[in-house]
Amino acid sequence: MTKALLFLLLFTFIHFGFPVLAQEEKEKEKQIHPCSSELTLDDITSFIVFNFRAAFGDLKSNAVKTWIEHHKIQKFKVNIVRIFRSPFFPQLAIVSARVHTDYNLVCAVRLNTDEIKDDVVLYYTDEELEKILSKKPDTEI
Repeated sequence: MTKALLFLLLFTFIHFGFPVLAQEEKEKEKQIHPCSSELTLDDITSFIVFNFRAAFGDLKSNAVKTWIEHHKIQKFKVNIVRIFRSPFFPQLAIVSARVHTDYNLVCAVRLNTDEIKDDVVLYYTDEELEKILSKKPDTEI
């Protein structure tokens, strides 16, 4: 009798329990990641620092405004620009990001404009970046 009951419980769990778990997994897959690129700035920073031994720093707010205006990316709500320097590459890797306050995340922004084609990381030489950032941002009236 005990073996029959165990068999029945096991059969019930296998037959009905697993589909419930599978359904929960499908529901999770349907949820949209709060970062539309599905990459956080921390993920990208960890990857670049670990794999390319890069040092990094963030632009100050005035430089971020200049960066945004230069690339015409106001619609992406960028408020952080992180610059990476690796001893393995002559160019700087630059990632634009925005704070997603609802989820307490900093999301990397996948830029897609007339000049930038669906990129998370942009590459510039020191001279190119200096030229971009030397422009004064437009002041609002």
